[in-house]
Amino acid sequence: MRRVPKPNFSTEEVLLKCISNYTDTDLVRRFKASKGNIADWSNILQKKIETNTVSTIVEDKCIPPKITKNEMVKLYTDKLAKQGQPGREIYNDIMDLPKHRLCPICGYRPVDSLDHYLPKEKFPALSISPINLIPACMGCNKLKSSSKPNSPEEEFIHPYFDNIEDEPWLYLKVVEELPLTVYFIAEPSQSSWDDLKKIRVIKHFSRFRLGQLYSSYASNELSGKIYSLKSSFEQGGAALVRDELLKQIESFKYAEVNSWQIALYTGLYESQWFCEEALKKPIDKILK
Repeated sequence: MRRVPKPNFSTEEVLLKCISNYTDTDLVRRFKASKGNIADWSNILQKKIETNTVSTIVEDKCIPPKITKNEMVKLYTDKLAKQGQPGREIYNDIMDLPKHRLCPICGYRPVDSLDHYLPKEKFPALSISPINLIPACMGCNKLKSSSKPNSPEEEFIHPYFDNIEDEPWLYLKVVEELPLTVYFIAEPSQSSWDDLKKIRVIKHFSRFRLGQLYSSYASNELSGKIYSLKSSFEQGGAALVRDELLKQIESFKYAEVNSWQIALYTGLYESQWFCEEALKKPIDKILK
């Protein structure tokens, strides 16, 4: 879950770009007449995001007066998202916003599409709003689907507006039995955030199954690292193991506060059982 700079496009700019090759003059006229209303909805969304009141937006009202729901949705699918159409350049630019083009929702899988923060089928006036378009991987896009928040607590973390990288909240727990099992938790209770933000982070972590994703990455990481840790234990005991784990923590700490790698190596470092007991066993007993 990473922060991303907001798109540098106005809603009006996106609209005019998308309708630039329509041949239906009546449709173009109606879109231009609705330009102000569509821009207003984008401004409303931003204010709602900033005040954690997105859940109060009424679906039935989020439709421009001169444009049908289907016309708004098709504007996105046919003119913004579709390859070779005038809006596709903007679509690609938004997908390029995240650092290393990694999905800001999970933080690790590559971006391959744009997801609507509020679904276009339910909020058609926001179909092409830049702040409603979030770069995402296919996995996160599918998990979110067309869901919408029904309360402030259910509002997804928005990468353009919510900063959850300023304090640690991702931790690893070690199950003290073999074969080695670890799992990740979202635990922002020690942060200075308000209670609503803490709840939203926990729900976001659960909704997008980030614990399962990070555990999969961690298991793969450990399968390659356990030999080195076992060797360190045999040479210098738990003290040398902790030295090696600390080096791993140091190597990742400048990249991201809440990376699964930092959580993994910190959790292992803080586990007395792992450092002093688990590594006594043969490798085929330690790992699954």
